Amino acid sequence: MINSAEFCKAWAKNNKLIVSLCTIILLGIIVYFLLAHHIITAIYSDKLPALDFLIKHKSQNPLDFYLRRADSFFIKGNIFIFLGILGISFLSKIFIKDKVNLITILGNEITKFKTLIIDNRKILSFLTLLSVGFFALYLALGLSLIPGYAYNKFTFFFADQGDWIKLEWSKYHKGSHALRLLILAPFSVLKLISPPVPKIVIAIIINAFCGAMSVFLASLCFWNISKKRIVTFLWTCLFGLSMTHLFFSTLVEARALGTASIIATYLLFIISWQHQKLYLGYWILAGLFSFGVTITNFSNTIICFSVLLFGLKNNNKITRILEYLGGIFLIAFFLSLVQKRFFGGKYFFVTETLDTELEWVKVTIFNHPLLVLSELFKHFFLVSVVSPSPFPEKIVPGTKIVLNFFDQPMLYSVVGLIAVILWILFLVIGLYKNFRDINQEGNLYFLGATLLATVFNICFYSVFDTPEMFIFTSYFSFPFLLLILNTSIMKQRYYMLGTILLIVLLGINNLHIMQQIIYLART
Repeated sequence: MINSAEFCKAWAKNNKLIVSLCTIILLGIIVYFLLAHHIITAIYSDKLPALDFLIKHKSQNPLDFYLRRADSFFIKGNIFIFLGILGISFLSKIFIKDKVNLITILGNEITKFKTLIIDNRKILSFLTLLSVGFFALYLALGLSLIPGYAYNKFTFFFADQGDWIKLEWSKYHKGSHALRLLILAPFSVLKLISPPVPKIVIAIIINAFCGAMSVFLASLCFWNISKKRIVTFLWTCLFGLSMTHLFFSTLVEARALGTASIIATYLLFIISWQHQKLYLGYWILAGLFSFGVTITNFSNTIICFSVLLFGLKNNNKITRILEYLGGIFLIAFFLSLVQKRFFGGKYFFVTETLDTELEWVKVTIFNHPLLVLSELFKHFFLVSVVSPSPFPEKIVPGTKIVLNFFDQPMLYSVVGLIAVILWILFLVIGLYKNFRDINQEGNLYFLGATLLATVFNICFYSVFDTPEMFIFTSYFSFPFLLLILNTSIMKQRYYMLGTILLIVLLGINNLHIMQQIIYLART
């Protein structure tokens, strides 16, 4: 008991900011619940006419409407204030306490990058050529799919292509895609060549580039883990030909960009862990990248950052994690203002964003447990890698073809079925070997990060937009792939031959599915 009290005192002493904020918020909650509802009721009943301006259209809404609205505003306001103060503390420590000079650091990093590229030019050239090959594949498939975008022809797993087909990202922008317009802004210059180049062709080029960039970042992850060219080549091909990445690098949508933002986080985590160093500047960039593309993708970054801090045995870990979270929020807040000023779109920090996303919470594990559990297993472990037939049982000429896996039988070809069996064997062997070797140096934290991310994604997509789960597989397939990646078993010849066979079979299966989609699109 004494040790617990001493621990609490020591923790409070080392985390004064967190303790102070929690105390202030707790006092605010007490005051709010003692007074707020009484004040709102009095205003609604015309007992406080001086405050009537706070409640408008009383005749149109009941009292409960304003009470719920006040509760919502109070909760969200406290969250924003909490994150804002943490963000100010985070940035003040960097620029005031540590006296960071951005220009000097940028100059030093550019020099380091030049040296790094020169020292690793052979492997970087190899990985670049590999990525260019995948770019050519995605581009060829994407161009072949153009007729499929015709009105009333296809529904591609309920994905949205309107903003990409017309290159009007600001028109269709949502608050949950916090900084996507800023990220896509450099590509806007390509609009200058349209016409004569059609916008859909430009969109396909950009999307194929994002897919190839994801492949390049993934290959860097595999290289840093294995340090072997053949292993890097095989696992890069496995990732690049997986159904999720193959499809969303072909279909014009922002999923390939989202995949790149997640892989960038894991690449930084791997490098940071191997060097036993926290590259805070790069973590800020990785956080803004993942948060900016889709806010929920930031969960991967915060999980990896937290696990890294615990692994590096840093002091004040909880405070540093929360300050990092607040710092990303605050920087994204100001960047969102800039984005709105120059590119339009919507703010991520307004109530409308959360309300809009909550509309997708309908089919959940709580009201359809067996259905959702089966779909989670199907999407996390099977169809994201080896695709069954996504077509409806009967295709009626002249009607829209709806591609979908949700609540559909998994109909595999013979090649696809063999690939699935091989993939399940790889999955089981990889998980078994990784958890058996969990106590080896570095394995615990690496597996911890990928496992936590996978568990979070399973929990999240068990309640969020479950019927359209396939379009989100691009956000959770890569962490799961890392979870089954084992360096020791890669030395076995039978495993190498099995990997080659798996890649050939899943490549044939997935490319055949893509060929069928393209055939229907063109006829």
